[in-house]
Amino acid sequence: MSGKRGQSGGARKGSGPHRRRIRLDPATAHSLAVLTKQRQSFNPAVTEEQIVSELIQAAWQELDQEYQENAALDEM
Repeated sequence: MSGKRGQSGGARKGSGPHRRRIRLDPATAHSLAVLTKQRQSFNPAVTEEQIVSELIQAAWQELDQEYQENAALDEM
């Protein structure tokens, strides 16, 4: 068994959270780049990952709102 004692498996300290890479078609990648540049004009620290996360959260909230409205209509 190679490696140091106690460090032979699993995540290493400081390795950070897991990230999933996705491939975007050229038009979508360009749109993301434009959104990132626009947001960075207000806040230079904004990253593409943050923008994607915000877009996903907004879409999730919109979907949840639709479910809530449909559930309320079903109860009537």
